[in-house]
Amino acid sequence: MLSDRGKQQGKGSDVRQHYLQIHPDGRGLRAVDSRSCVQAETVVGIMGFVGGPGALELYQHQETKDLLDNLKTSQKKIAAICIAPVMLARSGILNGKKSTVYRTDESIEELQKGGAEILDQPVVTDGSIVTANGPQAATAFGQAIIKLLND
Repeated sequence: MLSDRGKQQGKGSDVRQHYLQIHPDGRGLRAVDSRSCVQAETVVGIMGFVGGPGALELYQHQETKDLLDNLKTSQKKIAAICIAPVMLARSGILNGKKSTVYRTDESIEELQKGGAEILDQPVVTDGSIVTANGPQAATAFGQAIIKLLND
């Protein structure tokens, strides 16, 4: 259950800690705290999802599922790194898209179930979606995001 501050009661973890909105602000790029932009219609630029411990737990929350569903239908730009592309696959965003992910048996299975074409590359851009396979790809991931924002 979620409290009014977006924390999972009993666990104390912010369920939105893995959301990040990145957009140009005239001086470069600006990252916006997820607590202020969890509605797809408010996303300006690109919506990013980061991996790490707890990332896949986010998909258990209706708030995350609703955000992903709205992003899918709104054709917004989306980025996901590490294990986070699994959330995109589960929501159908990666169906028919080329992508990459932090490779585990579960992550590969989830992307296949979601209809993704999995490439063994550090960073993959397909249309308005950028995916990266982990922290070692962070620089290239950031460069791909900048390129997508400038297109």
